[in-house]
Amino acid sequence: MRFASADCLFCHGVRPGVEADPKVLVDETELEQSVHGDKLQCHDCHVDVGVDLQSHKAARKPVDCSRCHGPSPSMVPAEYRGRADSIHQRSREEGSGQVPTCRYCHGAHDVQRPNAAHSRVNRGNIRKTCGACHAHSDTPRSKAAPQMALNFDRSIHGRAESEPGVVAATCTDSHLPHHPSARASTHPIRKQDIPGLCGKCHKEIYEGYRNTIHGRDLGRGNLDVPACQDCHGEHTIQAPSD
Repeated sequence: MRFASADCLFCHGVRPGVEADPKVLVDETELEQSVHGDKLQCHDCHVDVGVDLQSHKAARKPVDCSRCHGPSPSMVPAEYRGRADSIHQRSREEGSGQVPTCRYCHGAHDVQRPNAAHSRVNRGNIRKTCGACHAHSDTPRSKAAPQMALNFDRSIHGRAESEPGVVAATCTDSHLPHHPSARASTHPIRKQDIPGLCGKCHKEIYEGYRNTIHGRDLGRGNLDVPACQDCHGEHTIQAPSD
């Protein structure tokens, strides 16, 4: 036997005049308007919560998004499948508890489609989402994170991103969020991948670089030759005229 979501919300829904621990309350409107609102019941995610009070109190298992969004088998279309392969995942496997899980970037009961204006992972909101850890040093989680978003804000990409109607590179254009290479590498981005990442926007420059001695040698695996960031920088890139 399983509870229906309406049963769960009888206790866990926000009620005027009723005080409860905010950690166990759910905004019903947010849930209804989320991408999961009309597709899932509470028990589809909270799989260890039973109907008896004892198992209910003992439930501590984190929600495992990969049950639906894993690479295979998967219950969702291919575009919404992902892998927990990232620098964050590697840090978790090494024992760090101060790295984000799915809900920190995508939300919990308020998950939106990536192209929705209010989605945390809409490209217009990515800087704010990443900056929750990488531009603040006032929480245990953010203290463990490099504060690179502040440097990005001062770069040509960061300044352009703040201008209305301008599409500029943002965090996830370079730091692919669910990419296996980020987990396998000792660096957040492998050096040999950087020209291709920059080349997604700077196509002509990328083709020119590939035909230089540096580009050819990097393509052969020589990591001692310079790539884009060695001359232009990383998070602090400025216009050549600056």
